[in-house]
Amino acid sequence: MFNPIVAELVAREQTNDRLREAEEIRLAKLASMGQPADRFNLRVYLSNRLMTVRHTFKALVRADETNSGSEMSAGRHRP
Repeated sequence: MFNPIVAELVAREQTNDRLREAEEIRLAKLASMGQPADRFNLRVYLSNRLMTVRHTFKALVRADETNSGSEMSAGRHRP
């Protein structure tokens, strides 16, 4: 028995599923490329990378100062 209403509902659901899947694939590709969904901005990208490097070096300097201070307080001097 063929029911045209059920067939139309099934067809709509299949279309919606395909649209959702296509959108998920598009978003996954953008996420894997590391770019925002609208466009790639070189200035923002480079600024973020520069801040990352700066914070990394600050953390390394602080860690080095902490290690130096603990050696000095323990009576050990670095050559």
